[in-house]
Amino acid sequence: MHTLRNLYLDDLFDLTHLNMDKQLWSKILAYDLDQPLSEYGFATRVAKENFWTKNFTEKAILENKKFMYLAARSDMMVSPSETIDVVWHQHLIFTQSYREFCDMLGKQIQHVPSTHSKEDFERFSIAKQRTNRLYQAEFGEQPADVWEFIEMYESLQLGKANI
Repeated sequence: MHTLRNLYLDDLFDLTHLNMDKQLWSKILAYDLDQPLSEYGFATRVAKENFWTKNFTEKAILENKKFMYLAARSDMMVSPSETIDVVWHQHLIFTQSYREFCDMLGKQIQHVPSTHSKEDFERFSIAKQRTNRLYQAEFGEQPADVWEFIEMYESLQLGKANI
C-alpha cells in the first residue's frame, strides 16, 4: 500500500539537486518589500497587526525570504512555519509586489491551504520535514523563534495577562 509518506520519503533526503544559487539569493535579499514607500508599508503593517517588535519583524521577513528561496528552488512542496505563513499572507495581499517577487524568482509560488484532513496532515508533515532538511542544507540551523513557535511571545514562555 502506498501512502503519501512512502511517496515522499526518497526526496526528503535527496539534497544533491540543490546548490546555493547565489545570484538568485542576492536578488531575493535585495528585494525591498517596503517599496513603494508608504506610511503603513509592508514591515510596519506586519509588525503592528501582529504586535511584533521591529527586530522580530525584520527577522521574520528574512526567514520568509529564505523560505521563498527554498520554494523557488524545490520541485516538491515546502511548508512554512506559522510565523513565516503570517509574513507570506501579508505579502500575498500586496499583490503587485508579490507578482513582481515571484517573477524575480522565476516561479509563481502558490499558497496551498490545508483542509485539515488526515491526508493533508500527512502531506504537510512531510513537506515540513522536507523544508527543514532543505533549509539545513542551504542556510544551516533554523532560528527556533521563527520556525518552531507559533508567534513571537510564545518563545518567551509567558502566560497571557489576565487583567
